[in-house]
Amino acid sequence: MSRYNPGTLTAALARLANSPNLGINAFIYASLRDPVLYGKVVTDGAGVAAFTAEPGAAIPVAGEDMVLRVVRGGDSVTELTNIKIAFDVNSGSTPETLDANFNVSSWAEWNEIGEQVLTISNAVDIGGTGDSVIKEIDSVTATNMPFNAEFEVWGMPPSDKYFAVTCTKDKSGPATLPATVPVGCGDNPQEYVLPGRPEVQNLRIVQNDFDFGRGLSSLAGHRATIKMDVLKHRNILSARYVWSGYIPSGSPEFPAGANDEVDSVSEGPYEKFFAFLAR
Repeated sequence: MSRYNPGTLTAALARLANSPNLGINAFIYASLRDPVLYGKVVTDGAGVAAFTAEPGAAIPVAGEDMVLRVVRGGDSVTELTNIKIAFDVNSGSTPETLDANFNVSSWAEWNEIGEQVLTISNAVDIGGTGDSVIKEIDSVTATNMPFNAEFEVWGMPPSDKYFAVTCTKDKSGPATLPATVPVGCGDNPQEYVLPGRPEVQNLRIVQNDFDFGRGLSSLAGHRATIKMDVLKHRNILSARYVWSGYIPSGSPEFPAGANDEVDSVSEGPYEKFFAFLAR
């Protein structure tokens, strides 16, 4: 199984989850499996959505769990409401419908959020927590969806293909979002602000050194997928972040002090960022 959604928070847990993060409560896992892009979905805001399969990407005969990732959020929904895309699929002997739900966050009221916005790189499971795998996508339908929103359909590494990265310290995992570019007009140097091309972002993870070839240093030069589980109060899974196409370099850093810890630093660019949030 490769379900990635953290789940739905009760009102009591949402109150606890609406708190700052602590670095010690972010846990890292790594896999040598790559996500697979199976296609894209574009919506028109009126219940119509079109799925276009990725050329050359064949779904395995046994089927696969898939997720939906936001590429372009489109226009904001004007009020807090659950939005979804329903996938009519073949997941076994009979067709069925599996939903990808971008439900309103359980802690929206705590942050006085007035609109439901599809944030770039947000992702959700297709089909929730069920056991159905997707073997074929026949059609898609949008509900409460903004106009001109765009999504990607991905198959993700199964949970049993990750290994735990222990004793981590600093974790610098940015989200790749468009840069903002001011365009001047007359005396106003920022009459217009437009989304531009972002700078290259690196994922950097530091852990205790266990000799070269162990832990993250074993991934040096290899393509990897990194998953980070973020817990609040040590037991509330509030977010799950994934970076794919990560090719790190690895090096130990030996300090001069006799009692100083030796760190192993893994750093490199990545291709895609996914953010799965508890709702």
